[in-house]
Amino acid sequence: MKNYNVLLKDDIYGYPTLLIIGDFEYYDSVLKKDMGCVGDVEQKYNLGLCSSFVFTPKSNPNAKYYRNIIWINTGVCDDFRSIISTLGHEVIHAVFNTFDIIKFTPTAENSEPFNYYFDYIYDQCMTEIMKTFKVEEIVSQIKVKAKKSIQKTKKNNNR
Repeated sequence: MKNYNVLLKDDIYGYPTLLIIGDFEYYDSVLKKDMGCVGDVEQKYNLGLCSSFVFTPKSNPNAKYYRNIIWINTGVCDDFRSIISTLGHEVIHAVFNTFDIIKFTPTAENSEPFNYYFDYIYDQCMTEIMKTFKVEEIVSQIKVKAKKSIQKTKKNNNR
C-alpha cells in the first residue's frame, strides 16, 4: 500500500480531517511539513492514532484553525481488515474531538448527530482507502484469514 495523505472536507462543522496512510517515517514527515511538529517515536508501533490540533497559519497569525489528524500506520496495519477496524476506532476519536470543540456532548438520547457525523467522516476515509486496494487483493486477504480461522477452529476441536 502506498503512502499518501489527503485533507478531508467537513461541510458540517468546518473542522477538516487530515488522513495519513503510511508508516511512521511518512507520518512524521507529513507532520513536519504540514504542521511544523514531529511524531512521538513511542507511537511507532501503534496501529494508528487520532489527534486534534490547533494551529495558526503563517499567512494569518491572528487565525486559529482546528484539524483532526487520523493516521493509519501501514507499518503495523498490513491488511485490509486491520486497516478498516483501526480506521473505525480512530474516526470515533475524531468525532469526539470535533464535538469537544463545538461543545456538544452526545448521549444515548441525542446520538444521531454522532452517528451521522461518524458516517460522514468514515465514508470519506473509506473512499480514499479503497482507491489504493484492488478488489482481488481484499478477497485474497479475506480468504487467507478465513482459512487460518478454520484451521484454528479444527485444531481447537481436536483437543
